[in-house]
Amino acid sequence: MQEQHFLKSERAKIILAFAAIYIIWGSTYFFNKLLVLEVPPFLSAGVRFICASLLIFAIAKFMKIPFDTTKTRVLNAGFAGVLMLTFGNGAVVWALQFVDSGVTALIVSSQPLMLLFLLFVLERKKISMRSLFGVFLGILGIYLLTSEEGIVRTDDYIKGVFVIFIAILTWAYGSIFVAKSELPRNHFINSGVQMLFAGVF
Repeated sequence: MQEQHFLKSERAKIILAFAAIYIIWGSTYFFNKLLVLEVPPFLSAGVRFICASLLIFAIAKFMKIPFDTTKTRVLNAGFAGVLMLTFGNGAVVWALQFVDSGVTALIVSSQPLMLLFLLFVLERKKISMRSLFGVFLGILGIYLLTSEEGIVRTDDYIKGVFVIFIAILTWAYGSIFVAKSELPRNHFINSGVQMLFAGVF
């Protein structure tokens, strides 16, 4: 009985976690789309990241989390923030001026494919047949999505899609860089440093 209850509670947590991802992550692009209609995209992204970093540092101070790190770790975290947030996120916000938010979310969801590609190119890591099949389906889906004439609503649509691909490329490279680099040991502080650098840049 206890095991069944545990499995049910774990299943409920998984369902809630996925629901949160789809609602919170998915709605990010919709609200960013609304925002860039009123505020310059890089200004809105920059202000958001700087405010988030200051809030994180304030909470860290309140919780007495020490800023126990080195210059190298800070610079590595800053570089990761520029790759993943300034370019990886900021460029997507800029592209939302020209691309529908739903299309943007779908294209960005192909980021794992880009990560597999970079790992193969940079580190010669073999891609399994299952992953290759997934990459093929992903690329086919993105092609069908972005080539559909019905969703090309502005002359700058293709430019926006291209910038989104550059953004997911820099995010993928940032993910590889983070996996190999020395970063602030505390994940809270690490996130704050990344957001601060990203916001300033």
